[in-house]
Amino acid sequence: MTVNFGVVLVTAASEAEAENLAKSLVEHKLAACVSLSPIRSIYTWQGEIHSESEWQLVIKTQYGLLKAWEALRY
Repeated sequence: MTVNFGVVLVTAASEAEAENLAKSLVEHKLAACVSLSPIRSIYTWQGEIHSESEWQLVIKTQYGLLKAWEALRY
């Protein structure tokens, strides 16, 4: 049995950006559902450790639709 669907995690810099992306994915039927949550990310960038507030999108989609995401303008 082949699994053709799953969850993709994406982060956005702001709530507005996250909401625009989520709405666009659902409107274009590229995601069945998108959940938004505020998070804090700690990461290394250019040799320094950073801590930033971000929004995480939990995107439920079919893997076959991922290529179509590239053309999406939100």
